[in-house]
Amino acid sequence: MWNHKDSYRVRNGIVPASAIEHSSLGLVFFPAFDWKISATHPERQERLLYTRDQIVEEGLLDVPNIREYNPIVADWDVIERVHVGAPDLQSWVTDAHRVSAGGAIAAADAVLQGEVDRAFALVRPPGHHAMAMVHGIRGFCTINIEAVMVQHIRQTYGVKRVAIVDTDVHHGDGSQDVFYHDPDTLYISFTKMDGPYIRAQVLWMNSEALKPLGLI
Repeated sequence: MWNHKDSYRVRNGIVPASAIEHSSLGLVFFPAFDWKISATHPERQERLLYTRDQIVEEGLLDVPNIREYNPIVADWDVIERVHVGAPDLQSWVTDAHRVSAGGAIAAADAVLQGEVDRAFALVRPPGHHAMAMVHGIRGFCTINIEAVMVQHIRQTYGVKRVAIVDTDVHHGDGSQDVFYHDPDTLYISFTKMDGPYIRAQVLWMNSEALKPLGLI
């Protein structure tokens, strides 16, 4: 979550300009201790625990402008505004998924409440392969944590237009699915192709939103 200077928050009266500490970073950490593919699979809690050790070893948490935040548990209400499940969401979504999404929400809250200038949620399980319909795990993803975060900031702060820049080497097909018909979300996905090439996909799928821009 990143806010360019204080433009949106101050312009929309979310926080006063005096409340914003520039060049500050919020860090949210949650390794999902009860969630893993298997004890030997790369997708397990040690993946983030090692990263956490590196953060501590490098002394990043001692830097004055870096603030650590705890994740929250995402409410079912905000999750259900993004997803439906078969046979239901409760059959697939665990507390770990809700806390992971809550980590993204905590990062967004820290930025939009003016406590930090930008924030990074270092959390698992991930989310960008999770589509609106949840009927299993797709690419380690069950719920789309960034989509849940976007829904939260729209409900809580009245944010309308959002840009998502996805730098994973795999295409975020779940995020594309969730936002495909959303004219207020710009989704950009950088994906690795065969060989030493990166492809950028710009997905703003609602053609009506593109007409005023003269792009169609």
